[in-house]
Amino acid sequence: SSPEPSLLYAQSASFYSEHDAHAAMIEANAQEQAAAASAAAAAAREAENLRQAEVEWARVAAEETRGREEASLRQQQQEDAELQEKEMTRQRLQEEESQRQLADEKERRIQEDEEKRILQQHADAATAAAAAATEEAAAQAEAAATE
Repeated sequence: SSPEPSLLYAQSASFYSEHDAHAAMIEANAQEQAAAASAAAAAAREAENLRQAEVEWARVAAEETRGREEASLRQQQQEDAELQEKEMTRQRLQEEESQRQLADEKERRIQEDEEKRILQQHADAATAAAAAATEEAAAQAEAAATE
């Protein structure tokens, strides 16, 4: 006894219908997986873009920091150079003042020595004049005594 053709047709139609439904589910699943893979790839691209942006931000921040540090170092070096120059100028002026004072002291001693020498010459001349006057007076007194 063979099954009825309508039953075979119904079974066959049911099989194909289940097969089509299964194929549609497989297709839908494949599309979901493709969409998920696409979303994951987009998220990975976005993450890489963010990572690159962070790397670039860090590089720029490091450059700015290095620039500020270099500017600060240059300013400190300039201030140090100015302080050193002021100190050298102060030392030079102090040395010039010391030399001037030594020269003034030397000149004052020379003048004092010259004044002493002149006074001594006057004293010697006065002593000689007094001695001559004394001799003259003695000679006159002797001459007067013999007259």
